[in-house]
Amino acid sequence: MTSSTAFSTQMKNPSRTRVLPWGETEVAGINCAKRLSTPKWAIAVFAHNEELTITSSLESIRSADGAALVHAYVLINGCTDQTERVVREFAVENDWVRPLSIEIGDKANAWNVFVHQVTESYSTYFFLDGDVEMEVGALNALHQAMVTSPTANAAAAIPSSGRNREQLIRYVTESRLILGNLYALRGEFVQHIRREGVRIPIGYIGDDGIVTSLVKWDLDPTGEFRHERVVPCVNARFKYRSLSPLSLRDLRLYWRRRVRYSQRHYQHELLVPILTTSGIRAMPKSVADLYSKKKDCINKLCPRNGLDMLFDRIAIGEIRASLKTSGSS
Repeated sequence: MTSSTAFSTQMKNPSRTRVLPWGETEVAGINCAKRLSTPKWAIAVFAHNEELTITSSLESIRSADGAALVHAYVLINGCTDQTERVVREFAVENDWVRPLSIEIGDKANAWNVFVHQVTESYSTYFFLDGDVEMEVGALNALHQAMVTSPTANAAAAIPSSGRNREQLIRYVTESRLILGNLYALRGEFVQHIRREGVRIPIGYIGDDGIVTSLVKWDLDPTGEFRHERVVPCVNARFKYRSLSPLSLRDLRLYWRRRVRYSQRHYQHELLVPILTTSGIRAMPKSVADLYSKKKDCINKLCPRNGLDMLFDRIAIGEIRASLKTSGSS
């Protein structure tokens, strides 16, 4: 079994649940795709070691306008804490929640599983991080934003908390960037992704940049990059806990997060030229494949000036170390 298919779903009786091709499930001999009612919307909730926040995230979905229209697929990926137990206990009393256990801890892989192997056809697909709470009305606002913008493939939410909130809001409203914390994709666009077999490279950090690009390209990187394919939605808001400078755990998390942001920057810089030159079929299967293809460029990477410089240096060192490790294996 490959990492992208190594997941299972639990309904009422986990011992009688098995995975069918393309992520359908069968419980007691009944195909769930036929047995369950089909809401209009599906939401992916990404959960990697989120035992302390995942309940609040799911509660925010339950209290959202239009929550009755949603199936929530909780992508429990590579957890080493009690996230899976917490989610499954929550799902017992909330049958709209679908816990999915994925072996490897990787958001890109979990995104691929959700888009290609888990869900049936829905009119709108939402994506939510498991440490984020959406505010009331967010689902309807994102959906309606695409209804009123027929050329848009996606709708982007904005944060209502965080020290860099204003900067992130400008990214969404002025540059029309998608923030991976909460966004929506049009159902027809997801079907397009499936038909084209488009997957994010396993190990790719963050879905923000690559999904924004795929949406604006309409899956054709050799064609037009049209900003109107992302519609900003200021009425769809989300919040998350800010890190504390007084917490040693939070300081470590901040440090690692900044290094990952730098890695994400360089991964995107390496990937985009491949796609714009050779098209969507040239998408690498993994970050290891990406690094192998761009070996010469990696050796020439330089840190940016300013506050990013230190984290860029660390990120470049880790990328080069990863390339050496994959080259020697």
